[in-house]
Amino acid sequence: MMVYASLGITDMLDGFLARRLNSESGLGALLDSLGDLCFIAFSFMALLPVLNLEAWHWLWILLVFLLRAGNLARIFIRQRRFVFPHTKADKITGFLLFLTPFCLCVMDFAHIVPFLCAIATYAAVSEWNPSPPNRRNREYKHQSGDQIDDGQ
Repeated sequence: MMVYASLGITDMLDGFLARRLNSESGLGALLDSLGDLCFIAFSFMALLPVLNLEAWHWLWILLVFLLRAGNLARIFIRQRRFVFPHTKADKITGFLLFLTPFCLCVMDFAHIVPFLCAIATYAAVSEWNPSPPNRRNREYKHQSGDQIDDGQ
């Protein structure tokens, strides 16, 4: 659990420090997004086999995955480049997913899954029609760090 906690905390701190120190870069943003993807994938591979999920849990997780994959594909088709969403809803979802293993010590997993799936679904659906980016609302970042409009 210590390794898991340190990986999650350093992941949260790197973006904050880059913005605070004015050292954001396109490569850093891309590596952060890829690191997030790997962290979530490995966490799922470690946790899902030992958890007793019902069929509707799997279907809901699949739905969220398909929504996110479709959103990435849609943006790639429009922008001709990969753009990873960094919305507040995504950050909240990621933080709650990070907390899940710690919550399993005190909560029943059957109560956690619907809550997490609902938050993740909201985050995925909200990416389909985001508000236009501006100085206060950085919805999307291109690899170069440029704010871009999703075309909507």
